[in-house]
Amino acid sequence: MPPFTNSKNPLPKLLAPLLLATLTFLNPHTKADGVVCISRSLLSTFATPSCVEDVAVVGTTAFIVDLSAGLLIIDFSTPETPILLGSYHPPGSPQSVTVAGTTAYVATNTSGLQIVDVTDPAQPFLLGSYDTPGNAFDVDVVGTIAYIADRGAGLQIIDVSDPVAPVLKTTFATPSSTWSVTVADNTAYVSDQNAGLQILDVTIPDKPELIGVYPAPSVIDDVVIIEDTAFVADLTTGLHIIDISDPTDPIQIGSYDTSENSASVTVSGNTAYLTDTEEGVIALDITNKANPVRIGSFESTAHYRGIIAVDNLALAANCVGLDILDTTNLPTSSPLLGSYKVDEGARRIAFANSIAYVANSNADILIIDVSDPASPTLISSYNPQGPVGSLTIEGTTAYIGVYGSGIQIVDFSNPMSPTLLGTCDDAKYVYDLKISGNTVYAVEFSRFDGLHIIDVSTPSSPTILGSINTPGRAHGLAIQGTTAYVADWTSGLQIIDASDPTSPNLLGSIDPPGTDKNVVVADSIAYLTADSFGLHIIDVSDPTSPSLITTYDTPDDAEDVVLVGTNAYITDMLSGLQVVDVSNPQAPSFLGSYNTPGDAFDLAIDGATAYVVDFGSEPFGSDLHILDITDCPPCPADLNDDSTLDYDDTLNFLDLFATLDPIADFNQDGSFNFLDISAFLNAFAAGCP
Repeated sequence: MPPFTNSKNPLPKLLAPLLLATLTFLNPHTKADGVVCISRSLLSTFATPSCVEDVAVVGTTAFIVDLSAGLLIIDFSTPETPILLGSYHPPGSPQSVTVAGTTAYVATNTSGLQIVDVTDPAQPFLLGSYDTPGNAFDVDVVGTIAYIADRGAGLQIIDVSDPVAPVLKTTFATPSSTWSVTVADNTAYVSDQNAGLQILDVTIPDKPELIGVYPAPSVIDDVVIIEDTAFVADLTTGLHIIDISDPTDPIQIGSYDTSENSASVTVSGNTAYLTDTEEGVIALDITNKANPVRIGSFESTAHYRGIIAVDNLALAANCVGLDILDTTNLPTSSPLLGSYKVDEGARRIAFANSIAYVANSNADILIIDVSDPASPTLISSYNPQGPVGSLTIEGTTAYIGVYGSGIQIVDFSNPMSPTLLGTCDDAKYVYDLKISGNTVYAVEFSRFDGLHIIDVSTPSSPTILGSINTPGRAHGLAIQGTTAYVADWTSGLQIIDASDPTSPNLLGSIDPPGTDKNVVVADSIAYLTADSFGLHIIDVSDPTSPSLITTYDTPDDAEDVVLVGTNAYITDMLSGLQVVDVSNPQAPSFLGSYNTPGDAFDLAIDGATAYVVDFGSEPFGSDLHILDITDCPPCPADLNDDSTLDYDDTLNFLDLFATLDPIADFNQDGSFNFLDISAFLNAFAAGCP
């Protein structure tokens, strides 16, 4: 029997002030920096056909403008599952949106201002429009006046008191090209491409007067006004914080320089969220405006545009759609452990013994020491005298498919001086190969060949034991026992019995849609990448009659796949590395992603580290990216499972303790006493690693 009961014991009431006082001195919760853990900050992505340029919010309704789909109205009251309420497709290419009451004002580039009634989000309709003389790129509305940043045509000031028939009040010509406009307290803050921030008195809207100028280093993309402070996103120099208490004499009081291009800024309380094309969303503590401090970020190369913060969320527009981020605990570090620039385009990778072997498009295999991921070091290189179609390492022996000339077996035991052991010239167009004991299974990307089974027990004289042609062009390969699974380009998955290596024969096949690239097999299930169709999950328990279980559609083009436990790691070209939970094959689910700068192509995984080769990265060449792919470890003190340790968890513990709930038995000894309280405090102090 427990040592006390809830009905008579006053201990929980006495504990409350003690716990709350003690927790004041404990450290806050922090996250690990793995891809999966960090991706938990991304609650959802509302995918759109093209680039989302801007977002406005009213309550839990988001109004976004997509270059090709127009105005989309989204309910994000449940941020994990945003729902499309309605849409309106205006002419032109929508660039900006603002909402006043039940009316949305959309700047549509060549088609000027479109005024849309959104009283019923399911049925928005056009009220009126005004075709500005230039290119309408930004809009702000105060009362019955709309202010349009009209690029070469300056600032257009339009009376929208009758939205059916808007009327031009006046135009203010900025020195070069007008990019953005924000209006507050009868003052318009207008960015000019070459002349910084133009500050206008618009007390009389048809007589705007220039009263001040802030000469920004480059183009100002966005401005947010909070009382007497302007927060400015400058394209090349990041965030500028400007004192505008005297608008005739704006003074910079602080700044934060980002690594690439800053497109947008939003402010919530003492935190500014800045978008950066390279770093994603950056969170800055602006309590001291003179010294903004980076407190977290959500890395993405999705080229975020507009962003707005609402409560504990940030809604960020990008070229995939609208990302909804949990800002309560953005990661403080990056999953990128290190990278290595590969000239001539990295295409293949193999990994063994802290060495990455990376094949580029110039027929070189770079031998890179990655024992210190933060500082990869080139050891040497090997040129097989032809483009590398496939690359596999077994111990210190490499099996290299040299496109057009066959398979090379190379000893890399001395990486400074690789030694060619033997060649197999009869398999000329090998695109993938696997090793099992003294046998190599190789597939040729050719209409006239398929699978070859090769005896390599004598590396100096490898011998083809048997072959079988496939109907397509064999591109990827998996081996389970004596069964070969071939990703056959346009002919789906071919399943081959290789129990008699001299006479392999077809067991069965399945041809789901897509161009089939690579395959892995585990527990009678095949995972087949299929380019733009994503990942096909196939039941191969009866190899004579494989059946499609489901398809997981990745954001871009699925290329390679590696299975570790119940996680599938997929290189998805423009969408980088995708991590998918396949523990339930009928319902695979997104776990995380890391967007590499170029096209994520090939992949190797060792423990908690992924090695991704990414060709086409800017400015040129390509990279080897080394990524931490871990998930967030369990956090026992996070009792309300919101990824944050705070007083709410303490109150939850007290409630559970008072009702003798087994969850409150923190030391798991079957009793409820001060030992459990001590264990909870220790878990809280440790945070979440």
